Amino acid sequence: PSLGDLDVTFFVTATGSVSGLQAFTTFDARAKGITWVGALSTDWNTTGNWNPAAVPGSGDDVTIPANVPSARYPVVNSTAFAKSITLEAGGGLAPTLTMTGGTLSVSGALELNGGARVIQSGGVIDVTDFDSKAASSTFTQSGGTFRLHQNFANLGVFDATGGAIVFAGENCDFSR
Repeated sequence: PSLGDLDVTFFVTATGSVSGLQAFTTFDARAKGITWVGALSTDWNTTGNWNPAAVPGSGDDVTIPANVPSARYPVVNSTAFAKSITLEAGGGLAPTLTMTGGTLSVSGALELNGGARVIQSGGVIDVTDFDSKAASSTFTQSGGTFRLHQNFANLGVFDATGGAIVFAGENCDFSR
């Protein structure tokens, strides 16, 4: 696992070899939370579309909220990473994640809540877990590859009219 996957706190003590004086510090190794704002465009890999202003990495927990003020939601058409992605429920415009090309690698869960949508027309979505928690959530695949490594839980609509679905894990669990 990467350091961001560990979610631990380190307590460090250093003792001077001559003086015997001690210094103490504490630091966290936790996944960073990063939220889509879509301020500049729909491009996943544009720093200004995220808060804080950084493109998500493999140790980051990503949130895509409902009713983004810009009304622009992320489109992945190159390489992208996240530890987890949560499309949140809320009033107004439902959150949408669109995959047109490239590879989106999610080492944890891709979670859809209340009306959230994932639209895949190309590329590869590679996830450990998929969890659609609301009947109003939809995953629509017309092309590309959806690769699942562990758990599939779906209360919503999973509509695959094209592309490929690959169950890549040894112990895939299907529920709901």
